[in-house]
Amino acid sequence: MTHGVECDWWALGVSMYEMLFGDVPFYSERLTEMYGMIIGHKQSLKFSDEVTVSDDAKDLLKRQFF
Repeated sequence: MTHGVECDWWALGVSMYEMLFGDVPFYSERLTEMYGMIIGHKQSLKFSDEVTVSDDAKDLLKRQFF
């Protein structure tokens, strides 16, 4: 089984988010809830105000996930 380049872009976005914010973009103790956050990423992706990240970086992250 193989995956497409979409998976690589998604992984880049997750890694970038973790490096910038020091946390994962989607997390829940309940696996089904976390899957729901990933599937509904357009609504669930949030940026912490506690970390200063440029608007360009946020825009790039949004492009990775959307």
